[in-house]
Amino acid sequence: VRPSGRERGVGIGDRADFAANVFRGLDMRTSPNGLHLWLPCRDIYEEAELVKSIRESGVAVANGASFAIGPPDRHPGLRIAVGGQSFPEFARGIRMIDARLRNRGRTE
Repeated sequence: VRPSGRERGVGIGDRADFAANVFRGLDMRTSPNGLHLWLPCRDIYEEAELVKSIRESGVAVANGASFAIGPPDRHPGLRIAVGGQSFPEFARGIRMIDARLRNRGRTE
C-alpha cells in the first residue's frame, strides 16, 4: 500500500514532534532521529497495568523491562515505536496512550 501524499511528508522527527505535542506535560523522552519514545512509569506495577490496558485497546507498546540492562525495576516505562505504521494509525495510538496516561489512577 502506498502512503498518501499527506503521509509521505511525515518523517520520524515529525512523528516525535507530534507525540511531544500530544504528551505535553508528561515526561516523554526521546533522542533526535530516535525510532522510539520512552514514557517513564512510577514502578513496574504501573508499567504492567498500562501495557496491558493499552494492548487490550489494540495499540502495540512494550514495557521497559523488556529492554532493561540490569534489574527491570530500575527504569519502568513504556517504549513506543515511532515508525512502522501509517501516520493516522500512529496518531490514533499516541492519542489513546495519552488518554490512558492522563486517566491513570482515577479508578483506584
